[in-house]
Amino acid sequence: MQTLKLNLFADYFQFYIQDDNEIFGDLSDAWSDDAVENFMAIGDRSVGIRTVRNMDVPVFIKISDEHPDLNPPDGSRVNRCTIECDAGSLVVTGCID
Repeated sequence: MQTLKLNLFADYFQFYIQDDNEIFGDLSDAWSDDAVENFMAIGDRSVGIRTVRNMDVPVFIKISDEHPDLNPPDGSRVNRCTIECDAGSLVVTGCID
């Protein structure tokens, strides 16, 4: 399992995780009421993460072939999803990066 610890600027209360080959996929249709409530919009080879702050946010990403055991600190939000990654690498970026 690989763990990434990042600090991202979450402009517009969001950031993205996507396949390195994907050029900023359009997630506008993926932001349903459920996605907003769950803080995560899933698209084709990209995931949008909603944040509660419009500023720098700490981000922890665990990459695993199995469902990892996630024990977040108090007050943390945890989401789990699968993403296709043809490029072999992911990009984690703020909305305006």
